[in-house]
Amino acid sequence: MEKKRLFFGLDIAAPWPQVLPRGRLLDEKQRHLTLAFLGEVDSQKLLKVMENIPRPLFKVGLTGNFDSCLLLPPRSPHVVAWHIAWHDDPASVISFQKNLVDWLAKIEMAPRDAGRPWLAHVSLCRQPMDHIGWKRAFCHLPMATGDLCLYESVGGLKYQPIWSLPIKPPFEEIEHTADIAFVIYGESLQQILNH
Repeated sequence: MEKKRLFFGLDIAAPWPQVLPRGRLLDEKQRHLTLAFLGEVDSQKLLKVMENIPRPLFKVGLTGNFDSCLLLPPRSPHVVAWHIAWHDDPASVISFQKNLVDWLAKIEMAPRDAGRPWLAHVSLCRQPMDHIGWKRAFCHLPMATGDLCLYESVGGLKYQPIWSLPIKPPFEEIEHTADIAFVIYGESLQQILNH
């Protein structure tokens, strides 16, 4: 048995500010949307059943914007996170998160936070941190989800994907002779407009 500290999450892309308040910052490439935190579990047991993991109903990454700065947990905060307000219908990601948690419970790997309401947020910083500075520095920014990953927490605010399910991004920049150009993806005209 090989125990590892694991969680499921979605990659996040955003135009992150280059200057942020004091604190132990997560590198931009380490920022993610946690869907289910498992804690220390038998990684081999989980990897053997990954072919049965529920698949998200969305085939294209989702977009939204960060709409507020959260200090978590509220009573004694040790994390700064930014809350996500979805542009796309949030029901698809909320439903997938619930299906994932239910599946994990069935295979006897229930997340440590099972039973609590899920909060769509991205952690940016851990304590020690400047609480007031973070609240003042918050700015509304667009964001997009990427691949679904099973991450291992390897320490030092570093997370290594050990399994991933590719999800088409909401848009991709392409080379263009005159200027920059983008290919926009979506599963409906409304979603294309959002992306």
